Amino acid sequence: MPCRDSSDGEPERGAFRGMKPFDDVGAGTREIRIKDASGIYRVMCVAKFEDVIYVLHCFQKRTQTTGKQDKAIAKACYPAP
Repeated sequence: MPCRDSSDGEPERGAFRGMKPFDDVGAGTREIRIKDASGIYRVMCVAKFEDVIYVLHCFQKRTQTTGKQDKAIAKACYPAP
């Protein structure tokens, strides 16, 4: 399934719900949104580097907002330029 930015306004297929910028963690960070029967999940990653994608943190969402602890984990894993 191709990844598309959810900001294009088109509905997503399957469990993939799109991705959005999440610069609170670091420049170029994206939050991938996934939803299925067992819950809602997030993957924070950064792909601004030429040949690598860094997965910073993955977690199940239990509230509307992203928790401070989840942001802190992703920031701690953010690669230095």
